[in-house]
Amino acid sequence: MIAPQRGREGFILVAVLWLLGALATLALIYSAFISATATAVAGATDRVQTEAALRAAIEMTCFQRLNGGVQGTTNDRLDIRVGSVKISTSYRSEAARVDLNHASRELLSGLIASIGISPVLADAYASRIVGWRTRVSAGSIDDESENSLYRAAGLNYLPRHAPFPHVDELWLVHGIPKFVIARILPSVTIYNGRGSINVLEAAPQVIAALPKMTPERVQSILSARELNAADPSRVLTLAAAGGDTVAAEPSRAMRMTVQMTFDNGRQVKSEAVVFVRDDAGEACRVLNVRNDLDEEARVIAAAER
Repeated sequence: MIAPQRGREGFILVAVLWLLGALATLALIYSAFISATATAVAGATDRVQTEAALRAAIEMTCFQRLNGGVQGTTNDRLDIRVGSVKISTSYRSEAARVDLNHASRELLSGLIASIGISPVLADAYASRIVGWRTRVSAGSIDDESENSLYRAAGLNYLPRHAPFPHVDELWLVHGIPKFVIARILPSVTIYNGRGSINVLEAAPQVIAALPKMTPERVQSILSARELNAADPSRVLTLAAAGGDTVAAEPSRAMRMTVQMTFDNGRQVKSEAVVFVRDDAGEACRVLNVRNDLDEEARVIAAAER
């Protein structure tokens, strides 16, 4: 009579153990859910704070530029604090970069040659860039020589035959080595709007791209620019050999580099291109934005694929 009772007790014990195991599993699942939710909320909070801080940096920078006018140098910086975020902003006119849609083949060739590429190859690569953006009539598109190069290479696309919508489209231009594109990307833009560059702000590599420019002349321009910040005439005289590709007027488009440091130690770097207006309405219009959070999201998405 005792054995059956012990059997029932054993069955109850097994059932209790199963229930405890199920509860432990549910607890683990709930813990993982809470952890994931907390991470997601923290990420969303970081993004909201980043966007708010970036907007504040853009508006304050545009306000500073409008108060100073659009003439003269636009190479400057601004340090502010918004809530729990310390913001350090540097900005420079887009006229300091070579415009992919307006620069002459000679200027593009000079930019490529400035990174150490032979003049012959630099000229060939510049021709590919010009060929990508050059319009062709609908009737001649099948016979167009640039299109033939892409077909011969077995590519499943043809040149745009229209302005570059983004500098990253350079990666699609056939015939230019990837390392060349990577080297010139920091010096090009689609927001200058002119075929000239502002020698008062341009980087040495961009100044070296000017026609008839030598290393000695580049150094002289940089020295004169530092010594004669208030009077650019000396700089313009030294750069005059560049002809129409030389300018002193900044573009209304500015490129801003925004470094945001949160109180918790997290840092986010953003880059924005804005168009500064001098008429009624918004002080500026954002043309392009890229930040570390977007890069992280792209990396995660690529890893998940």
